[in-house]
Amino acid sequence: MSASCLPALLSLYVIWGFNWVVMRAANSYFPPVLFVCIRFLLGAAILLAVCAWRGRLVPAREHRPWIALSGLLLAGVSNVAVQVSTKWIGGGLSAALYYTMPAWVVALAALFLGERVTRRKVIGLACSLVGLFVLLGADPRVGPAAMLPAILGAVTWAVASSITKKKLQGCDMLQYTAWQMACGSFVLLIYLFFGAPEALADGTALLSETAKTAVLAISTLLYNGLIASALAFLLWNYIL
Repeated sequence: MSASCLPALLSLYVIWGFNWVVMRAANSYFPPVLFVCIRFLLGAAILLAVCAWRGRLVPAREHRPWIALSGLLLAGVSNVAVQVSTKWIGGGLSAALYYTMPAWVVALAALFLGERVTRRKVIGLACSLVGLFVLLGADPRVGPAAMLPAILGAVTWAVASSITKKKLQGCDMLQYTAWQMACGSFVLLIYLFFGAPEALADGTALLSETAKTAVLAISTLLYNGLIASALAFLLWNYIL
C-alpha cells in the first residue's frame, strides 16, 4: 500500500472504530434493516448530490450491473448482517469477526482476480484464520451460530470489494460509491415496505417518543449516514 493511503486508512480506523459503539446504541432505537436502509439512503443522497453538482451523475452502462451487485452485497447484505451481529453478540466480538474481511479478500483475489499470493499474504491469512477459530471459542455463552452474521458480513464485504477492484476501476470513484449505497438501500427499502412493514412502524414511533430519545436516535443516523457511510466508504474505495 502506498504512503498516500495512510491518512485515509488512519481516518477509517477512527471513524469505523467509534462506529461500533454508535451501531450498538442504534439497536436501542431501530430494527437493524431499517437502520441500515436509512443510513445508506442518507449517504447516497449526499454523494449523489455531489455527483450531480459535478455533472457526473449517471455511470456508464457497462459499470451499472457491477455497481448494483456490489451495492447489494455491501449495503444490502454485509452491513445488515453486521448490524444484526452487534445486536446478538455485541460490538467488540462483531468487529473482530467482521474484520477478518481482508483474509477473505486475499483468498478471493487469488481465486478470481489472479493476484499472486505472497509469503506475507499467506502468513497474514493464516494468522487471521487462527484468530477466527480462537474467537469462535472465546465466549462459551456465544455459540458459533450467533457469530455467523458477522462472518457472513465479512465474506460479502470481501466479495463486494473484489468486484469493485476488478470491475469498477474505470468508473468515477465518487459516482460508484454513491450508486452502490443507493442500490443497496433501495433494495432494503423495498423489503421493508413489502416484507417487514412493522419495522417502518417502529421507526415512525420514534417521533412520538421523548425529545432525548429522538435526538439520540437521529444522532446515530447522522453519524452513520454522513460520516461512517458517505465519507468512510469513499475513503475505503480510494484505498481499494
